[in-house]
Amino acid sequence: MHTASKLIAALLLAPALTGQGPGQAGKPGGGEDPLQGHSLDYWVKQVSSSRERKAREALLVLKKVGPQAAVATTAVVRATRRKEIAPDALRTLMAIGVIPKRAIKPLLQCLNQKSTCKLAIVALGSMGAQAMEAKSALTRLTHAGDYRSAAFAALDKLGVDTVDLLRDDLKANKRWRSHALRQVFARGLEAEAAVPELIKVLEFYPRFVPEIGGLKSKAAMRAAEKAKREFKVRSEKAARDRALAAQILGRMKTPARALKALKKVALDFDAEAAKSAVWALMIHGSREAVPTLTKAIDRQRVKNLEFLCAGLIRFGPGSSRAVLTLKKLARRSGKLGKASAEAVIEIERSLGLLKRSRSSDAAARREATPKLLAYGPAVLPALVTAMQLGDPELNRAVIRRIVDKPRLFLDLGAAPAPYPEIPQPRLDPVPFVPLLIEFLADQDQRLASACCRTLAVIGVPRAEHAIPALREVATKTDKGARLRIAACRALHVFGSMSGVADSVIATYLPYIRSEDPETVRQCIRLFGLLGERAENCVAPLIEMFDSGKVVANNSSRALAAIALPALPGLIKALRAEKAASRLWSVRTLGKLGDRAQAAVQALHRVASEDSDEGV
Repeated sequence: MHTASKLIAALLLAPALTGQGPGQAGKPGGGEDPLQGHSLDYWVKQVSSSRERKAREALLVLKKVGPQAAVATTAVVRATRRKEIAPDALRTLMAIGVIPKRAIKPLLQCLNQKSTCKLAIVALGSMGAQAMEAKSALTRLTHAGDYRSAAFAALDKLGVDTVDLLRDDLKANKRWRSHALRQVFARGLEAEAAVPELIKVLEFYPRFVPEIGGLKSKAAMRAAEKAKREFKVRSEKAARDRALAAQILGRMKTPARALKALKKVALDFDAEAAKSAVWALMIHGSREAVPTLTKAIDRQRVKNLEFLCAGLIRFGPGSSRAVLTLKKLARRSGKLGKASAEAVIEIERSLGLLKRSRSSDAAARREATPKLLAYGPAVLPALVTAMQLGDPELNRAVIRRIVDKPRLFLDLGAAPAPYPEIPQPRLDPVPFVPLLIEFLADQDQRLASACCRTLAVIGVPRAEHAIPALREVATKTDKGARLRIAACRALHVFGSMSGVADSVIATYLPYIRSEDPETVRQCIRLFGLLGERAENCVAPLIEMFDSGKVVANNSSRALAAIALPALPGLIKALRAEKAASRLWSVRTLGKLGDRAQAAVQALHRVASEDSDEGV
């Protein structure tokens, strides 16, 4: 079938094929008839049959029919009251789709039966906020082992804030503490209110109470051995909980109030708990992590030494204390000693470069800075100090490195690296915003464009005061094409395009015919971002359909984003001389979907008359 014919089927014929008369259902996908030759009304009546086999068969048939069996909803809801067929009735009800509010009471009754409880929980959850009256019943089930996870999932769908429930379990219910921790871990920053309870988990260590009286009987000795085994199990479970709590706090970017408890757990007897706490401290930064790493390095089990050493290496270029600890480790034999010695050599080299970057000799600073930047984010805090000297070349080198990979160097609010990956130290982006604004006027257009993109990544409210400078760049026609486009895209991210007049947007049209492919690509993407405001750009975008597959595809996406203002031009392009223009017009109309109804007649003509087989 031609492309145009397929599109006509999508716009017009598909609804006709799926349309149903009252009390009837079609054959899904043109396959076997799920109604087995009977009408839908027949099976609806069979649901109420007193014969269990007939009622069950009817429910299975209606389940296969799915949403088209919506007329059977009332009968299926009634069937949930019959204990022997209630599980099948619930599955059918969910397969039909939208569950009416009148089903809540029968579903609540199903919660009392073991065979239907889990299905009823899922069904209530699928109803969303309209099933809010089931909140109390679902809350009770959060303390039923077999149904706890399903009950929490249902409450989330109802719109209930389950963090308070999890906080209660972390605080007072040791039985459900591990499960509550896993739930909080899955929520991440959304569960930030649970930080006080997580700190309590970090501070919890079970106590062993020995038998009093010094009895020596066999029964007393057996009781003592049993108490020791139980204490060991409790201790191992508490250690696992501490490890998970530390990882959760790390995912929350390690709140300052948790530092004291984490420093204690970092020296824990359990290697995994200690490793998790050290990881969380690393996320907070070198000021807190390095002293703890230094203390832990001689107290941890062998399997944690490489992890601790790697952390010191990461922070070493910015911390003399880390270097001293690594020098001690370098005296050891084996793999760890060799790695530490190599790290010390590299870090001392970086420290020498840092010293030169702060030198009064400008030539020494400019020579040292590029080499120093190769060490990554760990050296940035020291370089920021060096930037206060006001050396424009040093500042340029640092800014160039930051805008090249802003997400690597700046703390942009993203989630930390997953445990146990050692996190990169990142800087607060706010102090860099004035410098980025300053470099918007730089002679190097690539650097200025990268500064626009970095400001967009930093976003509002932290880079909000960059909007006037970006607007000035976007409106000045004497600026380079890439720089203006980057500024315009940054303004779009900030939601400030309303300050850019349509007459200014028109000045971007010549860029679409640039000889630079990257400029053309960025310009087309910008028109797509502007949406209906890029109405005057429709004709040039349609002209790009015959400029190769990649450009044509980008233009098609932009036109689909412009939507209705592009429709007349696309219909006109169906009569274009070049087959590529006609083909991409058809494809773009397909992306518009139902909004392209006005093009159906023209598409009929193309499907029947076009000489090109592909079109």
